Amino acid sequence: MSNNLSNKIKTSQYAQEYENPYSTEIKNNYKTGYKDIDSLSDMSADMINKSMQIQNNAIDQNTNTQVDEIQRQKDVTGQNTTKLNKSAYNEYKQATNSYGVNQETFAGNGMSHSGASERARSRIYNNYQKAVATNINNLKNAYAEYDAQMAEVRSAGDIEKAKNISNGYIQQIEQIKVAHELAQKQKEFEYQKQMDKRDYNYKVKRDKVTDKQWQKDFDYRKKRDKVSDKQWEKEYKLAKKG
Repeated sequence: MSNNLSNKIKTSQYAQEYENPYSTEIKNNYKTGYKDIDSLSDMSADMINKSMQIQNNAIDQNTNTQVDEIQRQKDVTGQNTTKLNKSAYNEYKQATNSYGVNQETFAGNGMSHSGASERARSRIYNNYQKAVATNINNLKNAYAEYDAQMAEVRSAGDIEKAKNISNGYIQQIEQIKVAHELAQKQKEFEYQKQMDKRDYNYKVKRDKVTDKQWQKDFDYRKKRDKVSDKQWEKEYKLAKKG
């Protein structure tokens, strides 16, 4: 598996650790009981989730791009170190070659098998070993730096995604609050509507009772007026006779 593919899989695996903040369980637990309000709330939640997904995908892409570039630099550094070691090895072999320039010099001076020749070979070998050790040590340090850079890039991406998730939760909570406020207003409206209807029905019934009472009083006064008229007429006739 290539390093680039491995980096992308790691980022993808991290992304899967986050679940949709507005899950089915949350939807079911925070239903208001009003279909229109719940439908609007779910629609808003889906839009928020899609927005978070788009943002997180962009973060993943940016993270992968940066990690791939660092990995490329890391690979180039490794290749360059390999070349340096090969070059040091070739120089060492050339310097210790039985038919090389150094051997011809020693032979010309009658020192091809002398102690000076052996010390020279030992010095060349030690220099070669030091060069390789230095190259390997530098490579380890460079690899550690590259790995640290990739870890920092991934961490920065993870933090951005965590912020998106947190903001998503906050938006969902606000949406739930709004939905329940609308539901509460709807309940109050329906209650007031029932109260108004009850008051209206009561008023109608009361008006009917009032109308009947008025009619009854009217009839009574009418009868009483007739009695009063007869009495007055009777008294008038008597007074006239007198």
